[in-house]
Amino acid sequence: MNKPYIDIAFIIPLREEFDRLTATFPIKRDFVDGLNFWAELDLGVEDCSAVALLQDAMGKAAAVRATNAVLAKYEVGFFAVVGIAGGLSSDVAIGDVCFTGPLLDILENSKVSDSSKGKLKIEFNSIPFKTDALLTFALKYVSLGSDTKGAFEEWQLTQHYDGARLVPGEFIGRKDKNEKLGLPQIHEGSIVCGAVSKSEVYKSNISGLDRKLLAIETETGGVFSAADPHKVPVVTIRGICDYADKNKNKLEEQTNGHCRAIAASNAVSFVKLQLFNPQLRKFLEHRRQELSGVAELALRRQALDELVPSALSSLRIDVHSQLSQLSPEYNGKPAGYRLPLPRVKPSSANASISPAARDYSPQSILEAVTKHRTLLITIPKTFPDNSLPWIVAYELSLIEINGKQAVPVMISGEALKPPNGSLAKQCDLDLEALNARHDARPIFIIQGFPVEARNRVDFLHGQMEVYKEASFVIMNKEEGTTADSTALVFATSAERFDVCDISFVELSSFFKRTFQLGDQEAGVIALRLQEMFRKFELNAHPSYFAGLSVEILSSLLKANRRAELLQLAVGGFLSFVVAGDEDSVVLSRTTRESFLRNLVFRMEVQKERFDRSALIKLVEDFALEKDFEIDSILFIKAFQDKGIIHFTDGSVQISLPFMASYLLAAELASRPSDAKTYFDVQNDDFDYPAFDVYCEVNLNNEITDRIISTLKKVADDEKSHKPNQHILLTNEIRPVLVDHPERHRSLQEQLEKAFSDVVNNRSNSAEKQRILDVAQNVEARAREAQETAQLAYREETKAEERKFNDLLRIWSIAIVLLGSGSERLNREPKRELARLIVELSSILLEKLLRGFPREQFKELKDKLKSDDVIRAVFELSEQESVSEKQRGYIELLVDAYEFSVMGYPIRVIFEQLGNLAGQAVLRASVASVESDDAMENLIARIWAAEINAAQEKSALLRALHNLPVVPFLRYSLSTYFLTRVFWNHWDVANRLALLDAAEESLRPIAAGIDKGRMQRIITSKRDEEEQE
Repeated sequence: MNKPYIDIAFIIPLREEFDRLTATFPIKRDFVDGLNFWAELDLGVEDCSAVALLQDAMGKAAAVRATNAVLAKYEVGFFAVVGIAGGLSSDVAIGDVCFTGPLLDILENSKVSDSSKGKLKIEFNSIPFKTDALLTFALKYVSLGSDTKGAFEEWQLTQHYDGARLVPGEFIGRKDKNEKLGLPQIHEGSIVCGAVSKSEVYKSNISGLDRKLLAIETETGGVFSAADPHKVPVVTIRGICDYADKNKNKLEEQTNGHCRAIAASNAVSFVKLQLFNPQLRKFLEHRRQELSGVAELALRRQALDELVPSALSSLRIDVHSQLSQLSPEYNGKPAGYRLPLPRVKPSSANASISPAARDYSPQSILEAVTKHRTLLITIPKTFPDNSLPWIVAYELSLIEINGKQAVPVMISGEALKPPNGSLAKQCDLDLEALNARHDARPIFIIQGFPVEARNRVDFLHGQMEVYKEASFVIMNKEEGTTADSTALVFATSAERFDVCDISFVELSSFFKRTFQLGDQEAGVIALRLQEMFRKFELNAHPSYFAGLSVEILSSLLKANRRAELLQLAVGGFLSFVVAGDEDSVVLSRTTRESFLRNLVFRMEVQKERFDRSALIKLVEDFALEKDFEIDSILFIKAFQDKGIIHFTDGSVQISLPFMASYLLAAELASRPSDAKTYFDVQNDDFDYPAFDVYCEVNLNNEITDRIISTLKKVADDEKSHKPNQHILLTNEIRPVLVDHPERHRSLQEQLEKAFSDVVNNRSNSAEKQRILDVAQNVEARAREAQETAQLAYREETKAEERKFNDLLRIWSIAIVLLGSGSERLNREPKRELARLIVELSSILLEKLLRGFPREQFKELKDKLKSDDVIRAVFELSEQESVSEKQRGYIELLVDAYEFSVMGYPIRVIFEQLGNLAGQAVLRASVASVESDDAMENLIARIWAAEINAAQEKSALLRALHNLPVVPFLRYSLSTYFLTRVFWNHWDVANRLALLDAAEESLRPIAAGIDKGRMQRIITSKRDEEEQE
């Protein structure tokens, strides 16, 4: 230090305050410097020095001069402005002591103007100075610590008795009421530096800056403004002498000015008390080391060591806070609650030498960030909130990239602009130090960046050059055109991605960690949810899952109930609408749902068209009916902003199909006659999604009776020309691989090994990739040729196809009614529906398999096995001959495709029954179906086993045992059972029962499955979950 060091520099505004200070702390030496009177004080403790300077006048300007004079002579531990002040807060009383905390200097940059009513309008600067938090805490500690609290309470009593001797009686207090001195209390908080005034209006304006303003004084703003550039802490310690009101003079007259003396004495004696406070002594030692450079170096090292952990901790706190504000469903969740992360898909607009060679399949966002330095991710308009960037940030904080800890940094795209909106300005981190670390990688997540603004793009590019080790993830809502982002892509080489669905694996992991579910339970729920999302076109956003409860998941797992999940999604979207409504009158989500229900009903049932003016009129009529004073345009805008409605060709449309289905079903539930008209079973465009929800929330006996009646009629018509024996019970269908199952297994193993080699990048992966490419090529050609053959066949059998479609439609409608209405239907209609559905399932299988264009498919197989096709698949020249190995591989692929295609009707019929009508409450109804027809009996037993395989196992095994030895049927059934075991069932007993059924299916044809291994997989998984 070049200048002498002093621990405490007292800046004293008034002579009476200076006299009280020097009476408490004797003067060791005094001197005069120009207009300044200096006193070096004896504080009565070792190793603590102090100087006091009496201002040459009152006010802020004199305080600035005094502070600068001290700084010119000394290195200072901290400045203390000690004196009296007027109380503002109702919490403070005469004689109390207040200290900073924040100090609001309203003398700086205040603005005075005329208001619209002709009065003066004062606008204050509200940016505070702040006392060092450690110093504030040290002063407060004296009333908290067990080693100081006794002395503090003694100080209170001493000062109270001394004060009571001077002012023993009552005096004028707040609001003209009398009061008496109490024990002096201490208050840490905001103090204002402003002009002294008795004006209540002025005082009210000041209080508006901070509801908890403690007091007003006139000097400390000057001390802060002079000391701040030198990084010297400042605290003001003030005794309350009056209430800064109209009774100020009256109070002084009543008490002969003794309140001022009491206030000054309490402030100074409070300083004396602090000199024995270990926390203040610790702070002073810290300041001495800081000024000597030791502490600064130690703190710098500590800050570097703690930089990454501190950044990650702060980020996670911020994420939790932001998600709680952004998402009504997330609010109330514990810190660390993780939501599922959607995948992203590379945009087809990305630059590529060969677009056909690019992989456009969905991938994890985290994977995309690890592969690319700069990403531009487009978020769908249907995501109602801005939570996704924060969710991405949290997940990134949990991973490493190339051995470096990812450190996400959240940046506002709107604020990122020249000249001063740099990345460093937007965060509290030491970005330079973070960027230079070898163990961490900054990832800037930029929300809402204006990609079309060239100057902003150039500025971002410049920032990216500053932080070359960092990654950049720009996340924007879907709007504008592809061309808008061209400048950004060119300047930053950004890869464009579109947000898509949440993967099965991610959903399953979410349910496991959040609800402590086992692997199989979580997997079944994830699968059922994905099926629901696809059916109702629900692009579930991450915060939707925050609203899921154990009860809702249980109903999905055990009863496959979906209406509650859709209701949750609708309610979630409408909550965001409410939160974003700009109108002064904000309507609830239930009221908005009521409006939308009516709108959807009129659009879908009454076939009305609403252009913008018609929609405004509809809102106005709604408001008039309900007596709402709302802005119609803002009401509509709130729906548009959250992606619920949009206009196509001038007409309003519901943007979210799942919401339209739910709202229409809910409205039709209250309109039975309209429901009967709308759900017309003869309609080719029957609304299955709305009917699905409708059956869960309501039951219409007339619709039920009509469906049963139609089923009976169709079944009776078909029985008249039913074959003597079902085609599946014969050997009419016999794909090549039925007689050579070992070839099928060999192919499966070959493809699985090739896939594994490619994924793990083994040395022969290029050759294996070739095998996979050939398989995909053959399958694509087969599918294309099959569709062509199917179209030609349909043209020949158009009349028959019409009849078949009617049959398929009523069968599908009946399954939806039985499954979704399972808890509303009575015993008799449920059993009748189950019986008729089984009959029609058998008929459908017969028709699908007999109607299969086998001749056309045989021609297709011959064509696919021709030399020309094989050359094209293997990319051989005309001069190269086709090897027997190549020919054999193609023939095997074609035969495998034939086996899969011909087994499709079996899989789809049974899956529909199990997926749509597999509720536990239906077991008795389905199990009641009995038939002498072997195929109908088999269908009923398989369907009942889908509901409870353990309970229906014996009946199912008997039905399988009694089947004729038909290889195609038995292989198909075994494959079906194994698929259901591993994808659709979670209960161990049910899975083992279906495994037995798979084994029984193959027993008569001397084939088998590795049942022991599969049993071990199922039971060991259960044991692991029980141990967990």
